[in-house]
Amino acid sequence: MYESLKVVKNLPIFLFIIIMLLGMSYGMHAFTLTLFAKNVIGATYVEIGTLGLMKFLPYAVLPVFVGILLYRINNGFLIMIGIGMHVIPLYLISTTDNITDIFALHFVIGAAQAFIWPPTESILSNNPKRRAKYISRFIMFFMIGITAGPLMGISILELTDDNYRLLFQISAFVMSTGIVSALVVRARAPRLRPRDLNLKSFAKILHFPVVVAIVLFSTIIFGMVLVVHPAFLADRGLDSSFVLLLYFVYGLVRIGTMATVHYLHKWTSQVTVICMALITAGLVLSVFGTTFFDFVIVMLLFGVGISLIYPIGLYAILARTERRIANTMIGAYGSIVGVGWIIGPVIAGVLTFQYGAVAPYWLLGIFSVAICGMAVTLHDKIDIVPYKSQEWEEYS
Repeated sequence: MYESLKVVKNLPIFLFIIIMLLGMSYGMHAFTLTLFAKNVIGATYVEIGTLGLMKFLPYAVLPVFVGILLYRINNGFLIMIGIGMHVIPLYLISTTDNITDIFALHFVIGAAQAFIWPPTESILSNNPKRRAKYISRFIMFFMIGITAGPLMGISILELTDDNYRLLFQISAFVMSTGIVSALVVRARAPRLRPRDLNLKSFAKILHFPVVVAIVLFSTIIFGMVLVVHPAFLADRGLDSSFVLLLYFVYGLVRIGTMATVHYLHKWTSQVTVICMALITAGLVLSVFGTTFFDFVIVMLLFGVGISLIYPIGLYAILARTERRIANTMIGAYGSIVGVGWIIGPVIAGVLTFQYGAVAPYWLLGIFSVAICGMAVTLHDKIDIVPYKSQEWEEYS
């Protein structure tokens, strides 16, 4: 044993700190960056959609390669790389007036996520008995940060007369403090025995087509909510402070929802159907909503529906996966999420530009009904069925 069990059990605390700081930084800048691009740079909806494409495209590809590295490079070192790739371009965004520069810098920020999420999920997934609890708590801490971020952003914007650039710089500083916890993780991260690389194992994610389809659709909605939805809310007459306040509500709902995953993960099919119904209701209400309180309800529906699908989907897949390919499955799962994040902003941006602000909500609402029907009809493909001969090894 390279590490004691006591040290291993303490690692989640430092991972929770890192992801909370990431969420805080993200909450401060992600939603205001859309407003900055629209109101200051003068970006069109197509360019805003492209902004999402540049940010999420790396996450559709890189997690597969990071999954290869998880058994070969210290996971704490990978997280440190991710923090650096997040901080530096975020600061540089505060110095530019060119949308093309923002595209390039956003691309690097998107790549940074691939070096943070898979390594942390790999560490937290190694104990099958605590996997659901650790993963849900991990996302919950991210949501604690992303919920506090907009409140900090509101305060900074009000105190500095909507100085977006200073907000981006402070956001970069907040994330940079996570390097301290990353150093601890790098020093204490347990080492696993290297395994032979089998590229075919990545394709085994397709053995779960129903789960993949549901997760892909939910991340399409998530990508739209993160990138295009703030501009949609602004067009509905809400100023920057109200938009950030809505995302504060969204974050609160996600925090509360994540606290329930540990208790709900055994009923994957039932929870998934409910989540899809909530997402559908949120899309429909977005079409007809006109007031701030209408969109509070929208954020409540999206917050619960989107939040539960990601951890429950990951749990459902890993429960049916043998340990030797678990990290590659985590990488493949991350790529599926990245593809959804790409599709969401691109579809929303193009449809809004061509057919109006509510067009993407109509189209995705129709697809949501179909996905919901599939979840009901093929519920047995979502239920947990533990891998029969799964042998989980201790850190060695």
